Amino acid sequence: MKDCLESALSSLLEENQGKQETQAILKGIQLTDQALHKVLEKQGVKVIAPLPGENFDAHYHQAMLTEPHAQYTANTIVKILQKGYLLQERLIRPALVVVAQADNKQTP
Repeated sequence: MKDCLESALSSLLEENQGKQETQAILKGIQLTDQALHKVLEKQGVKVIAPLPGENFDAHYHQAMLTEPHAQYTANTIVKILQKGYLLQERLIRPALVVVAQADNKQTP
């Protein structure tokens, strides 16, 4: 459910920037998302949302793709596809991420 609210927020923000008629809907979804976040937090749920450039940790992240990347070193996170969650410090869902792969260029 939290993923659905966040997805609705991001698509509304991308597609309807500045449109007056969607501002009330956007505000309502934001308030609902914030309320749900507070409830989950009170129950001991923590979000796993790694930032690009952080080291990949198989205990908390699941690599969905690897890609060559000039800005990031191997085994660092390039992009987060879906947030993960901990419940009372136990993993209930890993964060789905894209990881930078090692440069396989060989010099002669």
